Amino acid sequence: MLHSTFWTHGAGELNLPPWWTTILGGEGGYSGRLDNETERGRRSSSASALDGPLLDFLYPSTTLTLIRQFTSYGLDQWESRRSRLEGFNHRKRTYTSSAGGSCAGPELQTSELTQEEAYCTDIEDPDQPVLQVLERLSLSHQKTDAEKSVQLFHNVPLSERTATHYRLVVGAYLKLHDAQNALDRIVESSGRSMVDAGEHRVLAYAIREGLWDIGLEVWKLHFDGTDTTRQQNPRLWRLVRAIPNLWDQAQALAKYTAEEFELKDGTPEVAQALLLLKFTRSLVLGAILTRKIPANRGVIVPLFKALRPLKLRKGRICDRAIGNLLKSGSDVAAVELYKHIRTVEYTIPSQKTLHSILDVFCTWRSTRDIQMLLDDWSRYYTGPTQGAYRMAMAAFAALGNAHMVHRTFKLYLSRFRRPKTVDILTPLLSVHASRGDVRETANQFKRISSHFNLKPDITCWNILLHAYTNQDDVEGIQQCFDEMMRSGVKPDDYTIGTIMGFCANRGDIEGTEDMYRLSESLSLRKSTAMVNSLVLAYINDNQLGRAEQLAEKSTTMNLQGSPTRMWNSILVAFASRRDRSGIVRTLHRMKSEGVPTDGMTYSALMQFLVNIKRTTAAYTILKEIFPRNGMRDTAFHYSIVMEGFSREGDLHSVFMVLDRMREHKIKLALTTQIVLIKATASAEYQRWSLGHKPPQLAGAEKILGEALLNTGAEELATEGPIKGIKGQLRPAVYPAVFFDFLIFLYGREGYSEKALDLYDRCLSVASKEMRGYPKIPHTIKLIAALMVTHLQGRRYDEVSKYWNLAVKIAWEQARPWNPTEGSAPKQLPSPRKYLLATPFRYYAKSLSEQGKVDELIKEVERLNHSGFELERCSMNTYIQLLAVNNRTLLAFELCETHLMRDWSSWKVRSSQMKPNNEGIPALLGARPMRASYLTISRLSSAISKSARWVRMGSQDAVETLATIPKSYPKSMDAIRTLRREGRSTQSRLT
Repeated sequence: MLHSTFWTHGAGELNLPPWWTTILGGEGGYSGRLDNETERGRRSSSASALDGPLLDFLYPSTTLTLIRQFTSYGLDQWESRRSRLEGFNHRKRTYTSSAGGSCAGPELQTSELTQEEAYCTDIEDPDQPVLQVLERLSLSHQKTDAEKSVQLFHNVPLSERTATHYRLVVGAYLKLHDAQNALDRIVESSGRSMVDAGEHRVLAYAIREGLWDIGLEVWKLHFDGTDTTRQQNPRLWRLVRAIPNLWDQAQALAKYTAEEFELKDGTPEVAQALLLLKFTRSLVLGAILTRKIPANRGVIVPLFKALRPLKLRKGRICDRAIGNLLKSGSDVAAVELYKHIRTVEYTIPSQKTLHSILDVFCTWRSTRDIQMLLDDWSRYYTGPTQGAYRMAMAAFAALGNAHMVHRTFKLYLSRFRRPKTVDILTPLLSVHASRGDVRETANQFKRISSHFNLKPDITCWNILLHAYTNQDDVEGIQQCFDEMMRSGVKPDDYTIGTIMGFCANRGDIEGTEDMYRLSESLSLRKSTAMVNSLVLAYINDNQLGRAEQLAEKSTTMNLQGSPTRMWNSILVAFASRRDRSGIVRTLHRMKSEGVPTDGMTYSALMQFLVNIKRTTAAYTILKEIFPRNGMRDTAFHYSIVMEGFSREGDLHSVFMVLDRMREHKIKLALTTQIVLIKATASAEYQRWSLGHKPPQLAGAEKILGEALLNTGAEELATEGPIKGIKGQLRPAVYPAVFFDFLIFLYGREGYSEKALDLYDRCLSVASKEMRGYPKIPHTIKLIAALMVTHLQGRRYDEVSKYWNLAVKIAWEQARPWNPTEGSAPKQLPSPRKYLLATPFRYYAKSLSEQGKVDELIKEVERLNHSGFELERCSMNTYIQLLAVNNRTLLAFELCETHLMRDWSSWKVRSSQMKPNNEGIPALLGARPMRASYLTISRLSSAISKSARWVRMGSQDAVETLATIPKSYPKSMDAIRTLRREGRSTQSRLT
């Protein structure tokens, strides 16, 4: 067996070409220049090796071909030497180790190398051309391999060096951090008229390392004397643009150039400084052309400040910078740069740049910034373009700022005179439609034809429809839709989607499906908005399974628009039902279908966590997951967390979340103000109920005052979800939503004067803020709070008055949509059937206290005939009042029919009603109908009363006691087990 050192022979005795010996040499093969001792040592080592016999049997058969190509050592000499050595004793075979005394065999030695080193070991094949060897060596990151590449290159005759040779050796020099030699090779290749010889690598290295002199020399080789970069080699900047800190380096070069100009101004070297200036400009353009955003965005504005002394403040550079920042999604950095350059003298951005920045401001809905940009436009040019006016007016309209919309339109008229198309007029309609101001929207709609002599298009009709939907005006929607059809304007997908969304929000499945079928008859392309409306209608009707099936089916329907909102609706439905498995299943489905997530997706997960009393986990999503995933937090996300902490009685955490919201400069929107008022009032009421004086909600009233000051037209016009209004429209709940809870608390505790003072204040705010509206909005919640107040004061006439008002409003909100005139009336949408449940309880108690039980029974019959129903709580209240007022048989009948359908025992009912993660209905009417402990107790008392009447000789009481056990067995079973099981069980459920 051969000794292990045999496998690492030096091969110096093989008389191979000098470059091959260099490759197989040890460490220190390159040091820029070889000193004499190293050279002498290497020649001595080589000579001693040549004295030994040749190990020719180790080499491939094509070795002689390689020798003939790359060495002047002739074949005859080779054969002659081989013959002379054949007589040597084989025991004198010499072999050397270049592995530093390694004793490992070939297998072990290979295993100790990295994959890259093992790959580079393959170059020890003399049959390969020198270029191939250089390419192999270029793949290695080892210093020794770079040194071998340099020496190998120097053995190639000058006339045989190609651009590839230069490119590879330049890479080797740069690995050795020898930029000067790399530059020398670039200059040499340029003198031979070669291109793509590695100059882009040297330029990138010089800029990355701040070697400005070397970078300038490389750039000069490609500079054609013009003041542009378009005629330069486009490959020159390809690696420069990939430098991570390119913006920092551009700023450093600008400072260096400024210093050089200071030193060389007025000297013969100023020409060199001018070239450096042009090089700086080229680099800045190269940095700007890249779409890579700097990690430290704070360097963007300082870079342009550093360019001031160089007189490079030209608009084209700024335009490119802003354009590429916007393409990269860095809107904030682009705006910061624009606000800087607008202060720089003689710098005029292009109109395209102004349009782009205006688009950002409109997206941000920043009134001040939009106005600033319009003023800048007039300063730079003669004035904004028609498109700019249109964008600004649309943004002001989305903010509900009617004053700014009309003011901007006047500026447009002064510049362009009468409009030629209706596009510029649509914001005049939408600014009023967004707030549900139907009257003013209709007035602006009429002006299109009467004042401007233009015909309203489908967009104008859609805005008018939107105004009616914001007022929840079913009759107005039907009239507007019919008039549009008669005028010959064909509905589009937005028209159908608007009405479908209106019906879906009311839970009107029939109306939603009717409009969907109408879109099919009109051959309209289906959009995700249409399907989402159907999904939402099913969800509101408590048909979540059907909604999920439709969402699954929609994946094959080739819909127009993003499906994210539709899937988010399903997520929110599962979250409100605390259905963990449904949420997980929906998220997996969204991922498999490639549906993008957004802030509302995360809000659904946060609502689920809040509903299962894990608000801290929901807050963690807001604090950590949102920034990590680049999601924008909004007031709605904060309101979810604040409401969760409020439910848990943790007022301190509510204000902690509020402080974080303010730190992030997020405005206190309507949704957060509602939650904050209720949270503060609940905490104060708890202290109040424990006997703390004075009995008032001072903190909540203070927050109420601040909320009224902060809420204006912009807030009411802004679209988006709101906690605490349950799908109602903003114009329909403001400002009642701020007052109802406080009025309710004061009224329930008998402080009628305080409650009514708040109501008067509410009316005052409404009459001021909602000026021009057809009615002052009263919500069902506000009416219920007023009914409680008057009930406590035994003002029964007032209770009756507000009950009638509640019935009127409920009918307006529950009236179903009929797409065609004269169609048969439909049933009320399921979610709207229970609108009167809460005020009914107070009206029923009022009638009971007056002894008007027969009138109460007739009122319930009228409600049922109109389509309204009683949910669990109101049904229990009604049965209790019947039992107390000697309507025993009717009370038992209703209890057996409505509350005891699934009755088995108190224990079974307890296990069925425990909170779980597998579907708790969220709709008021979908809550399980069950008898409360108080209801069964009242029925038990009614039986005891009937028994007393029997002892007094009442024949009716005898018949009652005989009928109840036979006709109402479940109710009787609940009464029999009431003392043993009912009290402890029901106390946990009610």
